Amino acid sequence: MFAWLLLLLLVAAFIALIAYNLLKWRRRKQQIAKSFLHLAKKMRLDSRQANFLFQIAREKRMNNPLLLLTSVYVFDRHLGELAERLANDHPDDPILDTIAQIRTLLGFDELPADQALRSTRQVPTGQTLMVWDEGSEDEEFSPWLVVGRDERAITIAPLLRDGQREFIPIQPGALLAARFWREGDTEYRFSTEILAFSPQERTALLRHVDRIERLQLRDFFRMQTHFPIFLFALPINPEEEETEPEDLLVHQEEDEEHPPEPETVPPIGEPPAIPVPDDAPRIAGQVTNLSAGGLFLMTGDEVPIGHPLLIDPNFTDPFPLGGLLCNVVHATEVPEGQGLQLSFVDLPSSREREIVRLIYQHQIQERLNITTPREGSSG
Repeated sequence: MFAWLLLLLLVAAFIALIAYNLLKWRRRKQQIAKSFLHLAKKMRLDSRQANFLFQIAREKRMNNPLLLLTSVYVFDRHLGELAERLANDHPDDPILDTIAQIRTLLGFDELPADQALRSTRQVPTGQTLMVWDEGSEDEEFSPWLVVGRDERAITIAPLLRDGQREFIPIQPGALLAARFWREGDTEYRFSTEILAFSPQERTALLRHVDRIERLQLRDFFRMQTHFPIFLFALPINPEEEETEPEDLLVHQEEDEEHPPEPETVPPIGEPPAIPVPDDAPRIAGQVTNLSAGGLFLMTGDEVPIGHPLLIDPNFTDPFPLGGLLCNVVHATEVPEGQGLQLSFVDLPSSREREIVRLIYQHQIQERLNITTPREGSSG
C-alpha cells in the first residue's frame, strides 16, 4: 500500500513539473510576443505588419524574434529569402509590398555608411553602378543609375548625356557584373541576371543578389590613366650619426635645460609628413593605371633597388597622392625604361576613400565625354 502511495506521489509530482514547465514556457512565449508587438508598434508598424513579421519569426522558430525588428542582416536573411521565392514564383503577390513597407518603416531601406551592405536590397536609389557584360572578355564599363528598388528587383537606367544614345547592350537572361563605390564606405561588386529590359524607357530590371562582395584593398578597381608624377627614392636605413660619450652627456644636459618642442601631430586620417632628404634621387614618370592599392609607373630614370619611394608631397592633381609612401612590388623592362608596379604603404582610410571616389568620378566623366580632371601637377 505504501509503495503504491509513493508511486502515485511521484507520478503527481512529475505531472506537476511538466505542467509548471509548460506554463512557464507559455508565459515566456506570451511575454516575447507582447514585447515584439510593443516594439513593432513603437517602430510605427501597424498590427497587420507586426503580426505578419511575428508569424515569420514563429515559422522560422527564432529564439529572439526581436532581431527581425532591430537587425537588418537578420531581417534580410529571413525576409529576403521569402521575397526571392515570391518574386520568382508569384511576382504579383501583395506580400512583397508588405515586406517593402516594413523595410522602409524599420529604416532598413538605406543603411548608414558605417554598416556594410550585404545584399542588393540595401543598395539605395541614386547609386551609380559601373556595369559590364560578364560574358565579355574585356571589362568595358558603362555607368548606370539605380532609379528604383523593391523586393522584386532593382531598376537601373544608363547614365547618359542629353542626345547620347550609346549604352551597353542589354538582353533579358544575360549575366551582368557591376561595381560601385559607396560614399563613406568602400567598393562593392556583384553579378546578377537581367530579368527584363525596356528599350522605350531604357531601363533594366536586375535580379536581387543575397550576398554582395565587399572588396578588399587588393581587389579595388584599377583605372587606366596617364598623368606625370615625381617621386623621391628614400634611404633604406638612414645611418645615425655616431655620438661620443662626452657629447651624449652634453646633449642630455642641453635637453634638460631646453626640452624639445612637441612634435606636430598630423591631421587624423593623413599620413605623417616624411621629410625629403636633399640628396634623394628624383624620379620622373608617367602613371598609366591607378587603384586605391597602388599604381603603375613608367619611367626612364634609374630607380634604386629596394628603396621606398615617396610621391612628391606637392602633388595634388588629378588625385590626392602627394606624400604617400610606396614600395616597388614588381619591375619590368619596357622600351621607355622601367615599368614599376607600386603599392601604397599605410594608406589612410580618408585618402583611400577619396582616391576611389575620384576614380569612379573620372570613369563616369570619361564615359559621358565630360572634361576630365586636368593633368597631374607636382612641384
